[in-house]
Amino acid sequence: MTIDGLNSGGNSLTMSNTSTANPSATIQLLPTGVLNAGASNNTFQNLNIVGGANTIGTVGIAIAGSTVNTAGADNDGNTISGNTITKAYYAIYVRGSFVPTSAGMDNLVISNNTLGPASQGADSLGLAGIYMYGANNPTVSGNTIRNLTAGAASAGGIYVFQDVAGGSIANNTITNLTSAISTGTTTQITGIYFGPNVSSLTVSGNKIQSVSNTLAAGAGARGIIANSDGAGIVIANNMISDIVTFAAASTNSWPVGISVEIASTTVKVYNNSVNLFGPHTGVNAGSASAAMFFGGSVQSVDVRGNVLSNSYDNTTVATDRTYAINAQNIAGTSFTLLDYNDLFVNGPVTANNFVGNLAGTNQATLAAWRTATGKEVHPIAANPQFVSATDLHINTSGAATPVENVGTPILVVTNDVDGDFRNPTTPDMGADEVRCHAVIAAENCDDSNACTVDSCNPTTGACGIGLADAGTLCRAATGACDVAETCDGVELVCPDDVLAPAASVCRPAAGAATWRRPVTV
Repeated sequence: MTIDGLNSGGNSLTMSNTSTANPSATIQLLPTGVLNAGASNNTFQNLNIVGGANTIGTVGIAIAGSTVNTAGADNDGNTISGNTITKAYYAIYVRGSFVPTSAGMDNLVISNNTLGPASQGADSLGLAGIYMYGANNPTVSGNTIRNLTAGAASAGGIYVFQDVAGGSIANNTITNLTSAISTGTTTQITGIYFGPNVSSLTVSGNKIQSVSNTLAAGAGARGIIANSDGAGIVIANNMISDIVTFAAASTNSWPVGISVEIASTTVKVYNNSVNLFGPHTGVNAGSASAAMFFGGSVQSVDVRGNVLSNSYDNTTVATDRTYAINAQNIAGTSFTLLDYNDLFVNGPVTANNFVGNLAGTNQATLAAWRTATGKEVHPIAANPQFVSATDLHINTSGAATPVENVGTPILVVTNDVDGDFRNPTTPDMGADEVRCHAVIAAENCDDSNACTVDSCNPTTGACGIGLADAGTLCRAATGACDVAETCDGVELVCPDDVLAPAASVCRPAAGAATWRRPVTV
């Protein structure tokens, strides 16, 4: 079955449910209740979907069991794409069975939806843009999730609760999520969360901006929370900025870009860009902020190629600490690999700027961090020069930036956040790969030939050569007996140097000459 709301004027079919009951859904897809006979291969696309409220239990589109909030077996091959969903607790709620694992929801696609209204208000989302539980190989891509006001803890843009095997969360844009709810260690409001029994999941190319908790007593916010003990987790090429809290002494209240809470098998954290910045009101003198944080259950992580920038300022106190990496609950042996990261800290109190904390000890310098970890041989601590505080692409309007061409190739990160190919030998640090920065000799495609139009492909870094227009000056005349040469629009080279034709005037007369016969006296 396909329900397509597209008309010549755009998404023209609106479906709404005025019920505020818990649970209730505007669209609900249910299984038959028999294994291997679920509601499969259905498509909901290009619809305007409006719920009855953004209070607990209301859903825009639900694919679940006999009721909205129960598990459904074998609802496989379904697609939710191109829809706009507002005024719901969950914009999309999908819950498959995981007993047995084969009864999970297979090959679900959630793509290119706009979840949440254009601005905060009565039509905002109440807990999650996408909530997923019990799925195999889902694809969540190209969605815009915006303007969520959380009514409870464990809120997020994309919330993968548990029991998901394989799949990807890629190229989504998540903005303006806010909460005022007290939270625990892993229940902070977040851009993306994935929890227990999630494995072989790739989280890449997502842009997360403006996630906040405004509880004045102090409660946390995170860009990404990785809270799974499953194998095969990759977090790469994400851009995370503007995470804000009323920071207090508890780490649960800190603003954090990427938080890895559990890692019993290696979680791979590659080429992400994080920027925390201030000023913001906080709670007390024990507060801190961290671009990247590791919880006490982390046993194995591989952290390479990241740009971790932190200039966050708790304006309530003058003793807040600023970290690039905080690993205060683990030892250096938990890092299987740690290298080629930009650890830039520029908080308001120089003495409280730390590139890292390992096992409870602050490290203020790269040398101290290297000694403490026994790793991080090639780090830098430099301003990455982002385009802006929230646009974490590299600014190429001036000189070369410190993160360009100083990274290391990583097998699973061949592209950047925009899909541009990374330099195969000396990639950039962070999520953005710059391939055509003219001030860098290796990226300058200028062949110094006036009869060519040189270009650099920003996706691949490949140089392109075209013909200059006929008549383009390629060699100026060097004197009166020489002539200027111009490109002919056919050849890639300037024509041969030729002299002016014979008998051409090369020096004008200085004036009229008069001859007089000599006179002898």
